[in-house]
Amino acid sequence: MLNTRRLVSSLACIVRQNLGERKPIPTLLKLENELYEEFMQCAPQLSDTKSGEDEWEWGAYFLMQHHGVPTRILDWSDGTLIALRFAVREKPEPPTTGAFIYVLDPDSLAQHLRKLPERTEIESRWKEYSKSDPYHQYDDDWGRLYLPLDEDDEKNPLLAAPKIPMLDDAPHINRRFAAQRSRFMVFGSDPLWISDWA
Repeated sequence: MLNTRRLVSSLACIVRQNLGERKPIPTLLKLENELYEEFMQCAPQLSDTKSGEDEWEWGAYFLMQHHGVPTRILDWSDGTLIALRFAVREKPEPPTTGAFIYVLDPDSLAQHLRKLPERTEIESRWKEYSKSDPYHQYDDDWGRLYLPLDEDDEKNPLLAAPKIPMLDDAPHINRRFAAQRSRFMVFGSDPLWISDWA
């Protein structure tokens, strides 16, 4: 059985905490929003391809995580040997601890996420928001609720980060993404959702 509690506690993402005092999720989301705004200024030089504005918001977010900035993204690979390399690459010789490779069935998880009532609530919130925003008026991309928000949008309850995670098979806008066969899970506002699910 997949030890998801260990997986979640070892994520290199913004919800990972030291053993000390935990910061509240709203504080972490605000920090991520600020880091995203800052990263957007230098992100274009890190991309190997040019993309449209809507795609670029996601592209910059994935690049941000890939370059070590804390995010809610879990970056994983669909290649077993690539996963093995990442599991052992920074181990001292001789190793003092074991290495772990976790297996996730993304199709099963995606199917489960689609059936949740929270998913319907996310889609409804996005539809309500998009009616009031001329830029998104005909946009049904509810996944945008997972992107960091700018300061003006942080207070809008319709744009609050969803509780459940989202799987995304993002385009490989960077050679490193392609080489590592990167896939992504974007956590919502509940960092323990996947461990509670499993």
